[in-house]
Amino acid sequence: MWTRTLIAIASLLIASCSSQDSSDSKPRYQIAAENAAKGTAFLQQNATQPGIVVLPSGLQYKILRAGSGPSARIDSNVTVHYRGTTIEGREFDSSYARGKPIIFRANRVIPGWTEALQLMHEGAHWQLFIPEQLAYGDGGAGSEIGPKETLIFEVELFKVH
Repeated sequence: MWTRTLIAIASLLIASCSSQDSSDSKPRYQIAAENAAKGTAFLQQNATQPGIVVLPSGLQYKILRAGSGPSARIDSNVTVHYRGTTIEGREFDSSYARGKPIIFRANRVIPGWTEALQLMHEGAHWQLFIPEQLAYGDGGAGSEIGPKETLIFEVELFKVH
């Protein structure tokens, strides 16, 4: 009787270990370290690409279209269209997909956005490469953005209010 019970328990343990997804079983600190390393490598390589501007903060951007209107102040409201992706290309948010630009205050978003919006001019279309410390950092954001992830945003600045 005990032999059957032990065999059943051992079988369950082996089955449960082999069916777990390896990324689900990693501790959060390990995922954060991997994301940070991938982000650093990505940004180092990206900095060598034509048209990429690297700021002292670590923020990188590429101007897809220059704007000619006013730039936002830290307390300005802005109207933008945007698309956010991971460095692997997985889209996690998009005002384009919703079919409507959004309005928000420039200092109510992640630090990388706040910094970029103050440099952009109305009418501009930029691609932002935001290191983890200017994005969501250690905490990530919900289930879509992991800890210490470097993010890419396409941003069109329509209006500075």
